[in-house]
Amino acid sequence: MAMALSKRFSFFSSEAHKTVTSTSWATLFPDEDLQQVLQDQQKGCSDFNQPTAEDVVIREPREEVDVYDNYYLICFQTLIHQSLQKQEQTEIPVSVALYILVFQCRAITFSLSEKHVNRVRERIRGMHNPSILSSDWICYAMIDDIMNSFEPFARDAEREREAIEDQIHTVRIDDAQILLPRVNVLRKKTAQISRCLSGKVDVLNGYVTPSLSRARSHCQLLHEFADVD
Repeated sequence: MAMALSKRFSFFSSEAHKTVTSTSWATLFPDEDLQQVLQDQQKGCSDFNQPTAEDVVIREPREEVDVYDNYYLICFQTLIHQSLQKQEQTEIPVSVALYILVFQCRAITFSLSEKHVNRVRERIRGMHNPSILSSDWICYAMIDDIMNSFEPFARDAEREREAIEDQIHTVRIDDAQILLPRVNVLRKKTAQISRCLSGKVDVLNGYVTPSLSRARSHCQLLHEFADVD
């Protein structure tokens, strides 16, 4: 429990390429970063409204994209493994909500699973051209990692289906009942995967609007700078 609490909050800077973990928000940032965060909060750059806070606190399961004045929120469902019983090796994936708040210069995530955040951090560390990094890019990388994470679950279900089919051709009729628990678990697996994927298209379509709008504003600003030069 102590280890879990020590990693309750984490902060990653693209400049330092270092992850800092803490038990509280106030002690999370280095002094210079904390001052910048406090200044941004006073300007409203990192503020999010009450409905967003409520969605995170109650773990709102509905996948959605909400666009506000200074940020947009994406709620995405991802999958983690959870055994039916400790003695069983067969695992059924469980859906977990991940919330991404995308501001102009930073992205904030809330999730019970760290796997997607950790992999995106590794991608940032390995970037050859850091100039393309933005909060929208981080959001895209998070979505990309979540979508890619479904492939192992789908492959596992496909292998299980093939194994059951092979046994059906060789098992005796009297012993066919032993396959029923495996068939039931496979059914639950595929249903969970399908259910978790079903709302992704609407979310992705909704994500395009704020990200493209942000990109157009950025390009317009660069064009204005070029005219000044």
